[in-house]
Amino acid sequence: MHESRQDGPQGPAGPRWRHVPAWLVWLALGAAIAAAAWLMPWRTAWAALLEARKVWIAAALAVCLAGTPITATEWGFFLPRRYRLAWRRVFGIVAMTVTARASLPFLAGDASGAGLLVMRGGLDPGAAVLVLTLDQLFTGLGKVAMVCATLVFARLPPFLVAGGAALVVLVLVFLVLMLAASVSGGVLHGLAVRLPARAARWLRGAADLTAHLEILRSPSRTAVVLALVGSRKLIEVGVTLAVQRALGIALPPWSAVLVVTAVNLAAVIPGPPSGLGVFEATALLTYRFLGVPPGMALAAAILQHAVYFATDLGYGYALLAAEAVRRRRPG
Repeated sequence: MHESRQDGPQGPAGPRWRHVPAWLVWLALGAAIAAAAWLMPWRTAWAALLEARKVWIAAALAVCLAGTPITATEWGFFLPRRYRLAWRRVFGIVAMTVTARASLPFLAGDASGAGLLVMRGGLDPGAAVLVLTLDQLFTGLGKVAMVCATLVFARLPPFLVAGGAALVVLVLVFLVLMLAASVSGGVLHGLAVRLPARAARWLRGAADLTAHLEILRSPSRTAVVLALVGSRKLIEVGVTLAVQRALGIALPPWSAVLVVTAVNLAAVIPGPPSGLGVFEATALLTYRFLGVPPGMALAAAILQHAVYFATDLGYGYALLAAEAVRRRRPG
């Protein structure tokens, strides 16, 4: 006998209703973003962008182009010594990863970077993940340095104080854990001898991974990478100053440090591709905190993000185009 059944909380209707609060949140956020966009001084910002001095825009692009080669040099230090990759190959992997990060949402860009290290660099998956982990660690240290530098010249805006403090704590904890992991290989192998076969196999695998953290056991190599990270932050400050000059924004040089710190803190939270919208909102609020009129602040936020976006996409697509040309050549 066929029994009739009504959809209850556990039936097909249940899962649909469970998603209603999430959809309401997204609708509310979408409405808030649409309202904010409607209220933005787009006409004033567009006029400022049209009147921007092209020579300073070109200078911003030229300075920004130096970022990816420096990052490729950093990754060369992150690679375990047993993987001998030419700088040119590392540069290609980094350029494609940067393009993926600018094109894909959330952590998909980093996942693409790990895949490129495996497929184009020949790394095993564990080593590839550790390279990206080291990249995040040293990038975080650079952001902490920017927070400290900002506090030397000025105070953080109230809406970034908590974020700055949380970032400092998280990065320092992350650093301590990574340093501990880098010297734990011998201990893990010693423990593996006393454990059952399956647990011992897992522990030996973890010990082999910690062996890839060679850079953290070398103060000289670590110092070189920290200097490279610092140079990348100086590039971001230089781009910010060039954007300000392009738009005729009269602010002291330390204001560029504050803007870079603000957008760095906002970039910690995974979001849309290239932080689209988050970057502009953070830069806009920071420029308003510095007393820049709304239209000019919006123009500066848009122009600076456009410079970053153009260079991030430019390297990757240029490499893809060059590869396509090489494949089409006869012989």
